[in-house]
Amino acid sequence: MMYVWMFLFAGKLSWVKACTQKASSMVIFFTQKGKVLSMFREHSKLEIKKPATTRFAYMWIVLSRLLEVRIPLRQTLVSLLWNDWDESSLEEAKSMQRLCLDEEFWENVKAVLNILTPIYRVLRMTDCEGATLGLLIHMMRRAIDDIRAATLVTTEQANEVLEVRNIVICKLLN
Repeated sequence: MMYVWMFLFAGKLSWVKACTQKASSMVIFFTQKGKVLSMFREHSKLEIKKPATTRFAYMWIVLSRLLEVRIPLRQTLVSLLWNDWDESSLEEAKSMQRLCLDEEFWENVKAVLNILTPIYRVLRMTDCEGATLGLLIHMMRRAIDDIRAATLVTTEQANEVLEVRNIVICKLLN
């Protein structure tokens, strides 16, 4: 239960929220424009996962899939079909093209996943048959160690996530 709350609160951190909002806008752009989705499908066999707040750990699912299809997304935005598309010169399309080609955005996606993956593993483990309390405690400790050792985020960002953990524990105990 604590890690579910931790996952939710981590999404409220400014640097995580900024990344997930950009990712959501990318997903919406690619999935709600039929022509763009069609172009994307010519470059990828995988589908883009849509954000859904009711879905378990949706932030992790969406970000990990986006990272997985990063190359097909980029191929779509530099293809001849894209250049021939009537709306490719509109500001929304240009903005999305800049975002998809922005290496800093993808580094942020990796950083957020670097922090969320240990939490996601604990959440997934609790949903498995045979999950014991001892195993859960071991996984929780390992997740904390993994967050502390995360190399794609700053020490301050890792500490922010661990502070969220402390806040969640306090809320659960009160």
